Amino acid sequence: MHRLRILGRRTSIVLGIGVLAVGASAILVSIDGAPVAVFLATAVALAVLATLVGEGTDQVSVRLSPAATGILQSGLGNLPELFIAFFALQAGLVVVVQSALIGSILANSLLVLGIALTPVLVLLSILLGGAPLTLVVSPLLAAAVALSAVLTLVIVFDGESNWLEGLALIGLYMIIAASVWWGPAIPT
Repeated sequence: MHRLRILGRRTSIVLGIGVLAVGASAILVSIDGAPVAVFLATAVALAVLATLVGEGTDQVSVRLSPAATGILQSGLGNLPELFIAFFALQAGLVVVVQSALIGSILANSLLVLGIALTPVLVLLSILLGGAPLTLVVSPLLAAAVALSAVLTLVIVFDGESNWLEGLALIGLYMIIAASVWWGPAIPT
């Protein structure tokens, strides 16, 4: 007798682990278990469920266009963060949600945009002349980036911003760019 398998072996195993992790998390929460145990069980459940959402999105992407798949992935990829924000707001943890939003925005803008623009900046430095941009980080650059991160956090965490603060950050970034472009050469 031939059985019809809807889920693959790996997906079935991951789904089983997800059900167990969600159950363990629910039990630990209902019996007021140790906070670390609740956190670990919930983190495992969240990671397993995110894996299942990723696999489901991959399977659906076979039938969708690349644009629709990208929209679906970006929407579903932010669901865990959205649910955590809802639960944190229900618990009155507004600062946690604000910090998560700021962290997400900074991570996306600095890491993703930085990684995407690195090859372009290297090619531009070769074409424009001057000091070629290498991917070696000088101590001056590391200190400038750390200082800009601290100043950005100081400006952002008060919850308000104005044009002068934005202009100050743009000026800081221009100083960093000038120090990299015309700064001391790194010995090779």
